[in-house]
Amino acid sequence: MADRRRFIRLTSGKDAIVMYRTREQAAAYLFILPSFVSFIIFVLVPAVMGLGLSFFQWDLVSPIQFVGMENWSDLLENKEALGSIKTTIILVIISLPLTVICGLILALLVNKLPFGKTFFRSVFFIPSITSMVAMSVIWGNMYSKDIGLINYVLSQVGIQPVGWLSNPHMALISIVILGIWSSAGYNMLIFLAGLQGIDESLYEAAKVDGGGGFYIFWKITLPLLSPTLFFISITSIIGGLQSFEAVYLLTGGGPGYATTTLVYFIVNAAFKSFNMGLAATISLVLFMLILLVTLIQWRFQKKWVHYD
Repeated sequence: MADRRRFIRLTSGKDAIVMYRTREQAAAYLFILPSFVSFIIFVLVPAVMGLGLSFFQWDLVSPIQFVGMENWSDLLENKEALGSIKTTIILVIISLPLTVICGLILALLVNKLPFGKTFFRSVFFIPSITSMVAMSVIWGNMYSKDIGLINYVLSQVGIQPVGWLSNPHMALISIVILGIWSSAGYNMLIFLAGLQGIDESLYEAAKVDGGGGFYIFWKITLPLLSPTLFFISITSIIGGLQSFEAVYLLTGGGPGYATTTLVYFIVNAAFKSFNMGLAATISLVLFMLILLVTLIQWRFQKKWVHYD
């Protein structure tokens, strides 16, 4: 009889634990349900529709027509589309190292400050949360050839005015400078969090062994920051491949097609030329570029990223 009662108590306890865990799981699913539904409606469904649309021709008015691989062949013959791919890759190659280096330098400087860390951290981070529209308007005025602040400063040292937005060779550089300005503060904050997570005893041990500043940075700081550097590299590359706002507001893809990026070309193809099939096709190219770069970084991270 006592064994039977003990069995009933144990069984009831297990049932209670199972019921409690079930209720916890149900609550968790309810919390993630809105995000999951939003992902399906605004990400998954449009992605599948975009994949299907790349095999059709549609101008938002006429009946949709199946064209097979015609959009892909048109893409390979479209010099503007191929140029936008080249321009986007060049933009990423130029901006990635500069953005990462500027963010790291700012983080190292702020981390060494004896006081005022919160103030400078906030000041450098402000551009990252400022509207790109507002920043583009301000920088557009600064880039003005005749009345811009930058050319005025250059004229004071005897340099002729530069057509920052009208010169095909300088327009892309102008976009890169604005991109660095807007993202360096965010990268600084991430690097700063990584720096503050490094054990100070490692630095003390290196100093006792006679290690100098550069040696400590190269052998301790940089390896321990490699996970942070890996994260920033991926997000910076993805952000660079999706560059649009600054191009749209500052240069309009010009002069000529000098600053026409992939996303800007997609918008033009979809809502100016009303060639939704070509826009969907180039969108898939952008997706494949992002996926390829991310997979390559994940593949080679074991050779330089240290998680210990």
